Amino acid sequence: MPIEDRRQLAYDAATKSLARQDTTLGNLRNRSTALLTVAALVTSFGTGVGLINTSSANGHVFPLWAAYTLLGILVTIGALTVAVLWPVAGFTFGPSANYIRNRTLDGVATDTIVEDLTGLLIGYKVDNEKAITWRMRAFEGGALLLIAEVVVLILAFVLK
Repeated sequence: MPIEDRRQLAYDAATKSLARQDTTLGNLRNRSTALLTVAALVTSFGTGVGLINTSSANGHVFPLWAAYTLLGILVTIGALTVAVLWPVAGFTFGPSANYIRNRTLDGVATDTIVEDLTGLLIGYKVDNEKAITWRMRAFEGGALLLIAEVVVLILAFVLK
């Protein structure tokens, strides 16, 4: 395989890697939004049941501790969701057209531009991965809190 083909292969791999990261970030943001929605529904259900029956003479009253716990968990999940949705400073989605244009205007050979740009894209991939990993952990924390929220809701109905 000629050297030019290998350079192009590396460049294509680097650009596809950044595209996959962009897709991953988008999916993570969509899942975080869904997580917050479900958490809000769980909290609404629990507190709604508590508002329907406020008298112990009519049966089990939703405990105040559970309502405040659910609210606290929901606020924390909301904060984690905002952290995932917050714009990523310096996230790179692909090669810079300006970089290519400027290097071309400077008279740099195409093979050199492709090789240099591939190196830059690989570096961007590493930087992007840090931002994605941090947001993935925030999402995982929110998912665990959703489980805790359901457990609190169940305990509130079981314990009297």
